[in-house]
Amino acid sequence: MANSLLETCNRWQIQRAVILERNPDMRIIIDGLDMMIEHAVRSAITIAHRVDFDFREAERLAKQVAESGNSNA
Repeated sequence: MANSLLETCNRWQIQRAVILERNPDMRIIIDGLDMMIEHAVRSAITIAHRVDFDFREAERLAKQVAESGNSNA
């Protein structure tokens, strides 16, 4: 996925330059698209961090329950 994301970013930069070369008046629209892309990537990072935390927390709690179950036996 990382390579795909980098390729997509590179293609966007190329397309962005082509569009701005042909239509310099589109700068505001292109800047808005840049912000949307950055926001989408940052949101994906935030979601990934939250899911990672949830998995680690679930593993920790499962281990804690297993240990407390072993001590009761």
